[in-house]
Amino acid sequence: MRITACKAEEDYKLWLRFEDGLEGRVFLGNLLEIGAFQLWRDVREFEKVSVDPETATVTWEGGIRLDADILYHDVKANQIQHADGDELPAVTEDTLERLDPRGSDLSEDAQVIRVGPEVARPEGYKTALIQGEDPYERAAAIDRFFSAARGRPSNDVVLYSGERAEWAMPAASWAARSGDAVLPVEANSIPRPVARALAAHERPNVYLLGPERVISERVAGELRERKLARSVNRIEGETPVENAIAFARYEKGDFGWRVNIPGYNFAIASTDAAAAAPLATRGVFAPLLLTDDPEALPEPLEAYLLSVQPGYEGDPRDAVYNRAWILGDDTAISVRQQAQVDTITELIPVQANAP
Repeated sequence: MRITACKAEEDYKLWLRFEDGLEGRVFLGNLLEIGAFQLWRDVREFEKVSVDPETATVTWEGGIRLDADILYHDVKANQIQHADGDELPAVTEDTLERLDPRGSDLSEDAQVIRVGPEVARPEGYKTALIQGEDPYERAAAIDRFFSAARGRPSNDVVLYSGERAEWAMPAASWAARSGDAVLPVEANSIPRPVARALAAHERPNVYLLGPERVISERVAGELRERKLARSVNRIEGETPVENAIAFARYEKGDFGWRVNIPGYNFAIASTDAAAAAPLATRGVFAPLLLTDDPEALPEPLEAYLLSVQPGYEGDPRDAVYNRAWILGDDTAISVRQQAQVDTITELIPVQANAP
């Protein structure tokens, strides 16, 4: 695909027009620390971009040039545009009214960001649309958007299964808590849009969420062979329930929930339900724990919650507390199960020097 026009903009954004009429912007600030791109630290050098009349791609002094086909794909996948849609559910409209979003310069003052063309446009709000032809492209487009918002890509990336949602669900809460990128992969390969997204992170620390039968060692080997990761780590449990617990306990350096003692929040959802990460967007940070039985707590989950049950010696007002949020109604998580969670999260008296 040939480029017909280009223009350098603020914050290392590049506006492009292609021969088929597609227009859009890409963020290139994540390249500043790589080789010849360091020349762009002087923004005047970045502004010297031009279109090569022979190859119809963008070039800079110093021999820098970027592939037009890749730029076309990035613009198409990451394009933010205003669009109409069908009606939103009433509960969504009510929630938007309560939240009263103000908009952001990063999204051209859009108050609502929609992911995927099938998402309805709420009336009365300026909206932006992040597009991609499949979940892998959309995830990569979201990652680019938030890298631009942060001013740089994250140093840590969680890779989750793009094929088995019950293993992937805990990644959402971590993304909301940490701001780290979370990207989907196939069981035995890294889709091309995700590989490009990882390359933009400049060899991050990668965490595979799930056992080998969910994300195989082939994926880990590809990360190492293509030098897409500084380190490759695995967070795993034998079942989705145990996998979520493993993530809640996990710690390595500055990464991980590291919830191994009392005094934390928890969100609990059924493996059959879509989990909500918004709890973590208002200062309530909670690892997502899963239950695969609507009637009673699975034994691994009960054991984990008991291991971090808060206790007190003397005055209970001096103790720390655990808090749990149940996501879903009593058809997803029964009243009995909710009562179990309530009991386990309550303070209990403990004896000093007890074994």
